[in-house]
Amino acid sequence: MPAPQRARITYSIFPAELHIGDRFTDADGEWEIASRPLAFTHGHEIRARVRRIGDPRTLRNISWPAQKRLAIRRPS
Repeated sequence: MPAPQRARITYSIFPAELHIGDRFTDADGEWEIASRPLAFTHGHEIRARVRRIGDPRTLRNISWPAQKRLAIRRPS
């Protein structure tokens, strides 16, 4: 018998509140935050390094407007 799956709770947070390990989905697939977020352009832009889950070779930088809320999932 397969193990029961845990419910995925989605949080709506600002990019500055991201934690390493948080996950999100965009048009390119599911990504995991690989570094803590850093503020640029006087705090108006937040950047972090992300990678595909389970594949560290896909590491890339991504940025968001600081006031935009993100839908993320946190590991339990």
